[in-house]
Amino acid sequence: MLVTAIEVTIAWIWWKKGMEIVRFNSLTAFLMFSTFGVFLVFPLLRISNGMFFWVVLAFYLFIAFYSLYKRELVFQAFHKPKGSKLYISIIVILFIFLIVGALSFRYGQEMVILAMMNDHQGAFFISVFLYFIGLFVTFISTSLLKKPSEIKRK
Repeated sequence: MLVTAIEVTIAWIWWKKGMEIVRFNSLTAFLMFSTFGVFLVFPLLRISNGMFFWVVLAFYLFIAFYSLYKRELVFQAFHKPKGSKLYISIIVILFIFLIVGALSFRYGQEMVILAMMNDHQGAFFISVFLYFIGLFVTFISTSLLKKPSEIKRK
């Protein structure tokens, strides 16, 4: 609840500054998606301890900072996807998430993958699955940081 209040306050401050509506919407969407990515990473961070915790946290921070550094490349993958290897990779990753998710959580009872695991293995599997989805969401959320004035129209 506190995170939502902070994000609404930040969005309200941006709105009061008279920011252009397209820029305001993209920054607000970036805040929402990046927060969603952080929340998806939390389950694995909570069940990890010791060195594993620091490795998981360091990998998440690396992906977050790398995607901020390469945000132009991520944006171009969505803006001009023709021939983009990153765009093809994103589609493949989404397809893998779809297949693994479908085999894991189908109808809630017919869990093909989770039926082969005990409770602890299932909790770890779900946490790792959510962690990778969080990494993915954090990575693609940086494409929303592009200013509308910087977009080249052809």
